Amino acid sequence: MISVVIISILLVMAGWQFFYRSMWAKDLSARFSFGQSYVYATETAELREIIENRKKIPVTPLEVRFRIRRGVWFTETDNTSVSDFVYKRDIYALLGRQRITRTLQMKCAKRGHYKIEDVSVLSYSLLHEKTYHLEIDTDAQLYVYAKRVDVSDILNECTRMLGEQESRRKYLEDPFAFASIREYTMQDPMKSINWKASAKTGGLMVNTYTSMHKETIMIYLDLEDKMIMKKEHLIEDSISVAATLFDKLIKKGSQVGIAINGKAEQKEGFFYRAPSSAKASLTDVERFLTGEWKESETLDFEQILKMQPEGALPVVISKNASEELIRKTEQVLGKNERGIWVLPHSYGEGAEYVSQSFVFVKREVENL
Repeated sequence: MISVVIISILLVMAGWQFFYRSMWAKDLSARFSFGQSYVYATETAELREIIENRKKIPVTPLEVRFRIRRGVWFTETDNTSVSDFVYKRDIYALLGRQRITRTLQMKCAKRGHYKIEDVSVLSYSLLHEKTYHLEIDTDAQLYVYAKRVDVSDILNECTRMLGEQESRRKYLEDPFAFASIREYTMQDPMKSINWKASAKTGGLMVNTYTSMHKETIMIYLDLEDKMIMKKEHLIEDSISVAATLFDKLIKKGSQVGIAINGKAEQKEGFFYRAPSSAKASLTDVERFLTGEWKESETLDFEQILKMQPEGALPVVISKNASEELIRKTEQVLGKNERGIWVLPHSYGEGAEYVSQSFVFVKREVENL
């Protein structure tokens, strides 16, 4: 009698195992999505994980695994391991026709383009002697833009230099941008007299117009770090300064361009955007600056200096200042009377440089 019971139990277990193996993955899904398309470095992002079983048969236990590149970490560290990637695994007891939604908080420490990769769900046989495995496709991705930093001193210097530039420039008037009518003075040309208004008022009146000029800034970002002693913290600060400055100037309504000596899929071989006030260019710049460049993937800084929009104020951002590079930069950008050189340096370092063309804005950067 006992043997019959044992045999019956074994047959039931074998039948259930065969049935479960063939059915566990049916109508089972795992979906991932981020709560936002981008955040800035040091901010927090949300990752939503939705596990759904649309059949009546329970799937338990169910293990969900995935990985994401380093540079972010989960605030809940349970079932998380870190090596070359950040690996996450969660275990669920999923009943029939059940959906489980979890929201994971992620601290984004480093700029970059992050994707949820190698997603798989696993389940086990009744006695856990066999593992069932299913790969899941997902396109969940998040851009972590460069950290925002204080660039008020650079903006103030830009305002001052553009003011000097404006006072030296004789503006052209736009005949289509009418501003107002005022009384005639001896300095006004005869062609500006509004004869109809003069007839009505009994005195000479002239039209005034707005200027065609709009402030234009060109940013030159140097990513070279080819010394034996690498200074990645200075490159990171340079990227943050460029991204923050570009962002603030665009939102201010300025015409802003940028040239970066990191290799890009362009005919020039480096990243370049001509001066524009279009906010769409900001997204292009931010996303490009989420990349990483090996030593062989940066070009000589002098190559990007050839991109010289007429009348633009040059803002050079480079830790690699030297007397030789400064002189070469002055020669290449010679038609621009003045410019700004942003010089990140480590604490206790930072040489003094003299230039007829550039005003230096020094930044002490801590090596964390």
